[in-house]
Amino acid sequence: MPALSELLSKTSLDVALNRMFCSGGPKDRTAYALLMNFNRVVDILIEEYETARRSMIQVTEETGAVPLSALLSAIGHFETCITTTLRAIRFAQRLRSRSRGAVVPPKLSVLSGTVEDRIRNMRNAIEHLENQIARDDWKPGQPYCLMAYEDRIGLGDDAIRYVELAQWIRDLHDLAMDTAQFKDR
Repeated sequence: MPALSELLSKTSLDVALNRMFCSGGPKDRTAYALLMNFNRVVDILIEEYETARRSMIQVTEETGAVPLSALLSAIGHFETCITTTLRAIRFAQRLRSRSRGAVVPPKLSVLSGTVEDRIRNMRNAIEHLENQIARDDWKPGQPYCLMAYEDRIGLGDDAIRYVELAQWIRDLHDLAMDTAQFKDR
């Protein structure tokens, strides 16, 4: 699982300081609210990913019995990570639309429909799991919750490799770094 500890998870502070001391950010109130929330959510995303990663390190470094508490902790943080990734993508897409591409460039792979679809499908699988279980709509041998495997997380037919998730988070962080310094002319 790639480390993202080098990424600063304080871009929302940069947004606030840029606004306070440099009149930074978009002048449009709605665009600013989208920008501020995008950066705030990306900060949360990085923290959740790194917390999940630390728990997975505990799982893989333990000798003997599987440390179930660390695995369950990682699964919970991965669930939050998926939901938060989708929120970040949606904030960025709305900011791009609201600012007519001035704040968020028009072509970013992390904001493509393909990435959003995969994240949304995984998020929906997580969020609607109780309905599927309650309807007894479960295939034999299928896990009862999101699973953290050696190279991916998965639930039902949906899977996301750690390297993909880490790259999407890096891309969102790069965008957050840029948007944190944005200033309308």
